[in-house]
Amino acid sequence: VTGVRLAGGEVIAADMAIVGIGILPAVEPLLAAGATGGNGVLVDEQSRTSLPDVFAIGDCALHVNHYAADTAIRLESVQNANDQGTV
Repeated sequence: VTGVRLAGGEVIAADMAIVGIGILPAVEPLLAAGATGGNGVLVDEQSRTSLPDVFAIGDCALHVNHYAADTAIRLESVQNANDQGTV
C-alpha cells in the first residue's frame, strides 16, 4: 500500500491500511428460541442471555457498555471476546 485514494481523487500517502468490514451476527436461532435481542443477543454483565443456561460472547453479544454512555453495543473485537469468555 502506498496510499489511499479518496472519492474526490485526492491520494493520502500511507504505509499500511487496516480495513474493518464488520460482520452480521448469526443470532436467528437464539432469537427464535426466545432470547432477547435484535442486532445481537442481549447479555448481562456475566454474558448471560435471557434464556436459562445460555451464554453469548464475542461478535453476537449485545451488551450495555459504560464507555458508550450505557448504550447496548456489539463490540467486534478478539480482545472483547476473550474478556467475555474469561468472565
